[in-house]
Amino acid sequence: MKEIKIFLEEGQNVFFTSDLHLGHENVISFCKRPFKSVGQMNQQLIEKWNNTVKPQDIVFQLGDFIWRGKSGQIPEIQSELSGKIYNIQGNHDKHSYFGSSDYYDIITLKIKDGVDIFKFILSHYPLMTWAGRDKGIINIHGHLHLFPDMDKPHSDHHLPLHPNQYDAGVDNNEYKPVDYKTILKKTNYGMGN
Repeated sequence: MKEIKIFLEEGQNVFFTSDLHLGHENVISFCKRPFKSVGQMNQQLIEKWNNTVKPQDIVFQLGDFIWRGKSGQIPEIQSELSGKIYNIQGNHDKHSYFGSSDYYDIITLKIKDGVDIFKFILSHYPLMTWAGRDKGIINIHGHLHLFPDMDKPHSDHHLPLHPNQYDAGVDNNEYKPVDYKTILKKTNYGMGN
């Protein structure tokens, strides 16, 4: 487990994303993504990332970045993306995809924004429990591919998620990274404090 502390500077933000599945043609139909081809999907996901994230921002990519990649391909693609990126390995990410780049299984994150401090646990899979869960610490995860108006649920979509969990996957967030303040509004941050 890696612990990261971020002291936000003026104009800086922190984003989260997961499950881009770049290069994965079948994810378009599996998740009802609004793309006509894998090429269009890849292009749109990269454009949406770069239109959302500024160079000084920080992004936590929570796994399943590419589908059937090649050795070192994740840092190669990420060099075209805005922001400083931290990676968590997903179930479809092989070690070799990261090349010599660092990646983690779980990250504990503290963000200091002015006088406020926010705490998160980051993972690819949603966690069953974690330290501070009932005190409002949020588990930001991916893997589930939740999306609005699901009519064909996968068995994982029926997991009993805690109110302090949030799926940062692109399918759940208009196909772009989501910032921490949006997640705070959509969860029970601080519940129990």
